[in-house]
Amino acid sequence: MAVISNLDVQTRLDVRELLSRFCHAVDHMDEAGWGRLFTADAKFHSPLCGDYGCRAELMDLPRKMHEEGGGFWRHEFTNIVIDRTGNNRELQVRAYCTVTDWKNGGQPVFFADCEIVLRHTSQWQIAILSTKAVRPDGMPIVPARIAAGTRPSIN
Repeated sequence: MAVISNLDVQTRLDVRELLSRFCHAVDHMDEAGWGRLFTADAKFHSPLCGDYGCRAELMDLPRKMHEEGGGFWRHEFTNIVIDRTGNNRELQVRAYCTVTDWKNGGQPVFFADCEIVLRHTSQWQIAILSTKAVRPDGMPIVPARIAAGTRPSIN
């Protein structure tokens, strides 16, 4: 029988745990937990949040997201695909990320295809996270209160 992936179960569980912790940390302003998810030189790109070049720059993002969404935005990663790279200390992850606004009945804020590179230091951490909005114009879907005025002011 053909094998789709030769990734061990523990690594798969570790990656899913990391992505779940990402969602909880950003949704609940857990900046300490958030910081542990990223390598010191982590790169982050999102049309909703902007570009960040290191962990230190990313540290304020949970607070900014909480302020923008009033504490009602929720992140979720789905359809997670994990592949090995040529480097045994790195993994390539592809996933979908959905952000919903529960102050507005779970209305979508953002749908994205994510490309993530994880690096194993003492644990798996995010080295690169890049999102691409799933819309023809590449712009985030935003709640009506924002759409009526301006783009999200996360930056």
